[in-house]
Amino acid sequence: NLFTIGALWIVALHYFALYLGRGEEPGNLLYALLAILFLLRVLAVSKLPYLLIDHDHIISTRISYITMFLLPTVYLMFLRSLFPNEVSRVLAVGLLVVGSICSLLTLFTEAAVFTMSRDFFSNIILLTLIYTMYAVVMAVIRKREDALLVFGINALFAAAGINDPLLYQQLISSNDLSQYGFLVLI
Repeated sequence: NLFTIGALWIVALHYFALYLGRGEEPGNLLYALLAILFLLRVLAVSKLPYLLIDHDHIISTRISYITMFLLPTVYLMFLRSLFPNEVSRVLAVGLLVVGSICSLLTLFTEAAVFTMSRDFFSNIILLTLIYTMYAVVMAVIRKREDALLVFGINALFAAAGINDPLLYQQLISSNDLSQYGFLVLI
């Protein structure tokens, strides 16, 4: 976990600096946001915060849920920055709205309320990952720059990302793989 957090922090800083240097490329900012969100997720679901500081468990739970809501949104927006003709703007904005509403509910409601959204949003994650595969396949077919590379990375990331919602809904017996899938993506 420490290695993952360190790697994500370095990548986030690098891509944020690239964005500041070349602000016309929003993909760099989105990539930095992806790294920061996943860094927060790894931190929230690991035991590290409890080793470093004494804090209420609900804080880690809230961060875990908020990152679950925002990661697929930012990832879809990142893919849209790479392949604007293949990734639907309407779908990206729609996912941003749903993820933002779920995040706000997580911030301002009790755990008994916001935790009910997990299975609902897990299904959205599954559909989003299937859609990303479709969009990237279309980019490959249309011979977009770097589409084949993105396809391979997205396939591994999607496999790990599809595993976890199924695991959390207790539909399969497995391990949490999203951390490894995201490292492959990075």
